[in-house]
Amino acid sequence: MKKHLLPLLLASLLINLGTGGVSAQAAKPPKPALAESSSEAPSKPISAVEQRVFLDDHLANLAKTADVEYSFKRSGTLGDNFEDKVVLHVRDGGKEKGRLASADFLSGKSRLQLPEIPNPQANPVVLYFLERDVREMERITKGKQYFFRKRVRLALADANQVKAVNVRFEGRDIKADEVRVQPYLNDPVMQARAEKYEKKTYIFTLSDQVPGGVYQIRTTVASTDEKADAPLVDETMTFAKLRK
Repeated sequence: MKKHLLPLLLASLLINLGTGGVSAQAAKPPKPALAESSSEAPSKPISAVEQRVFLDDHLANLAKTADVEYSFKRSGTLGDNFEDKVVLHVRDGGKEKGRLASADFLSGKSRLQLPEIPNPQANPVVLYFLERDVREMERITKGKQYFFRKRVRLALADANQVKAVNVRFEGRDIKADEVRVQPYLNDPVMQARAEKYEKKTYIFTLSDQVPGGVYQIRTTVASTDEKADAPLVDETMTFAKLRK
């Protein structure tokens, strides 16, 4: 695969997730119809942020067959709060299919049906989390999934900093990489239609010392009331355990 196609393929993958269209064919260059949503991508080099979040081999520290569990918590003063879990399933599909990844993403009415991803390298829970997020943004704001996917993708493409941090993992401090973006900041569409969410922050915390490479993904929307003790919305998915 040519490297200059990777940002374009990422856009294709994010869009196809929304329609359930990811398959083994996702590795092929997208059709011209998708080019408009990614027209600037082929001419730009892959950023360090894109590489770390979407392209690094997060799954290198997993066996060919593994189940990784994440806790999921939604809290805040807007909407219903709940706690649930996400389970990533990695399977060995043999020489013909390679490694296959799928997930049980939440449960009950919150359960999200998502496609299996063949031959993943980066951890698919990143895309799964973002796909749920853009669907929620569509539901809450009555906007379009395409708009939110594009804003998130471009924010990550334009981000220029991967910050070194320490996180607490299994009773010890470990080194991790953190990426923060605000995809909707100063966006006139959000200011006009969903001002509360304009400063929504996405935080990706990744570490090679965590099975599956993803320590935590979080989105948070700060309260517009300076005296408020809680954010409007906070959704956090955190590594819980490697299932035996």
